[in-house]
Amino acid sequence: MLWIKKAWSKAARMFGAGRRRADGVVTDAAPYLTRLEMSEVDLRLSASEREFLRSAGCFRPEGLAALAELCAEKPSADFVMVAGEPPGREALAALRLGPLSGVGVVFADHVRDGCGPEAVAAIRALYTRRPVQRRGLMLRVLGERLRDEGIQAWGRLRAHPERSCNAAWALHGTRFVLPEAPLPPLPGCMRAVCACRIEARLPDARPTASSG
Repeated sequence: MLWIKKAWSKAARMFGAGRRRADGVVTDAAPYLTRLEMSEVDLRLSASEREFLRSAGCFRPEGLAALAELCAEKPSADFVMVAGEPPGREALAALRLGPLSGVGVVFADHVRDGCGPEAVAAIRALYTRRPVQRRGLMLRVLGERLRDEGIQAWGRLRAHPERSCNAAWALHGTRFVLPEAPLPPLPGCMRAVCACRIEARLPDARPTASSG
């Protein structure tokens, strides 16, 4: 049964969200990208997350690179925060965290004094924004390749009827050249989980099995 589930999951990835609709619209570019292009997406996502951690203002600057690498390795925010042995009470107090906060010393060492709650919130926000930002980056990379091939691809920002911020609604339906489309979540978005998406129109693109 396990192999059936894996096969179904792979088929869903290849022909589900990434499949082009009858009107030529795509929201998931993964089936259209080569392995080399996916590596480029990962590099850009890593750079974006380092900048996100820096701009949060609650992490020690000398440890940002190591913290970003830790986030890239761990599957969830909880795995990042519990890394290492529990800090001592004094260390936790300096971060404004209680003994039941569950953070580990590896995470705590990256946090500025007095910024524990903000650091926890920032790490959780990083993981909630990662999927939607990765989808946006994949569409951008695809748009750049199509542009180099002489194909003009367009994207529109679509706000969610109930879970999008004012910034998203201000751009709802706006058409962008795909390589220049904004990356959700937009600056200033205060939603816990971004529900916006970029819908791309790919008139001549086809899914690829190329390894790049």
